[in-house]
Amino acid sequence: MPNNIAFSRSYIGKRCYSEQEVGVFIDLAEQERTRHIEEDVEFRNRNAELRNQDGAPQPRSCADRARNCHV
Repeated sequence: MPNNIAFSRSYIGKRCYSEQEVGVFIDLAEQERTRHIEEDVEFRNRNAELRNQDGAPQPRSCADRARNCHV
């Protein structure tokens, strides 16, 4: 989806944006949002699969991370 969306004004005398252009934009935004949600689910599922494999490193506890923090 382009980052520089510009809506044209409706006919002269009406102070609003073209409903059709706004509708198209909202449809595109909804499609992108759906794609991102589906992609996030896929990444989370793949991450869980990899974490459950034999030999995969296990996440450390908060206490372990705090003990090893050398800031």
